[in-house]
Amino acid sequence: MADQRLIQYIKQLLQQGYNPEYIRSYLMGYGYQLPVIDDALRVAIKPKPAVSNLVLVAAVVVALIVVISGVILIMPGEKPADFLKVQASAVKETMSPGDNLDFNVEITTIGEKQGIKVSYYVIDSKGNKIATKDDSVTVVNKATETTFVTMPADASGTYTFVVDVSYKGFADSSSFSFSVRGKEAEAPETLPGKPSCICDDQDICTRDICDETTDFVCRNYPIVPCCGNKICESEETSADCQSDCESVVKPEPEEDEFEVQYIDFKKKIEDAVAMSKTDYDGAINICGEFTDEQRAEKDACYESIYRETSNIDACDKVFNQDKKDACYMDYALNKKDNTICEKIFNNYLRGSCNSLA
Repeated sequence: MADQRLIQYIKQLLQQGYNPEYIRSYLMGYGYQLPVIDDALRVAIKPKPAVSNLVLVAAVVVALIVVISGVILIMPGEKPADFLKVQASAVKETMSPGDNLDFNVEITTIGEKQGIKVSYYVIDSKGNKIATKDDSVTVVNKATETTFVTMPADASGTYTFVVDVSYKGFADSSSFSFSVRGKEAEAPETLPGKPSCICDDQDICTRDICDETTDFVCRNYPIVPCCGNKICESEETSADCQSDCESVVKPEPEEDEFEVQYIDFKKKIEDAVAMSKTDYDGAINICGEFTDEQRAEKDACYESIYRETSNIDACDKVFNQDKKDACYMDYALNKKDNTICEKIFNNYLRGSCNSLA
């Protein structure tokens, strides 16, 4: 029998305009098996029985009553609710190294608002902020400005620009992607009428997609379990992922080279998970012993502790943005708590999370 919770989630995605192929690819990226997804899709898109003319007439009458009631309630002289909206767009989507990022920002509100906080930042493909800028503005109904952020001179590749605005509890954000092309880089070949984007994040544990299902915006979906990350995850065995689930053999050091210290990552993560049952802080400290060069292993350690304890604090410590988003989404689904959705960076995933009942 298909998972009713998964069916409900797929129905919500279909109502938001996502096509079945995108939903199938998206859910596979989060570890769902294809037969399970297809069963849920068949139930979710099963045609509804035809509605009788009498029911349609009744629905139209009810809709008219609701509209008329709304018009009556909105009487002249009543003050409308405050709101805050922001929209950002790039002056040009492709830049050269050393250029400033020029962009347009439109902020809309009701009446005059003084001291609206505005934060601009640029994020690279690994989720690092490489440029930031803060401002405070006054807006009367609507304000449009063209400004810029200074980019690092060595910037190259695909980036995401984000602008956040906030005022007395109201907040909104907008983002867009842009590219910095090296001076000697040649433009990739594209089919006529098809945009292009650079999508490979050099991580074997993500599925990189950039096509019509993503509106030709690069999306990097985590692969769980991931064979080849030197971690024997709970879903892996030596039969299906020998490279991860066999003990690491220390080779003989080569002559005149420093001795290489090998760490049994699997054993260390297992120790942290076992400790998390009785000493959560001690388990977190074990994960923290992984170095910055071992970020993938450190993230896997935090993710394993989250799966064991369901403690959202472990998700907060994950470095990889896509994996962190997946951790938050899993928490929201399992706990049926969409208050955590605001922590999700990915706009599409955050929208899906907010749509959960």
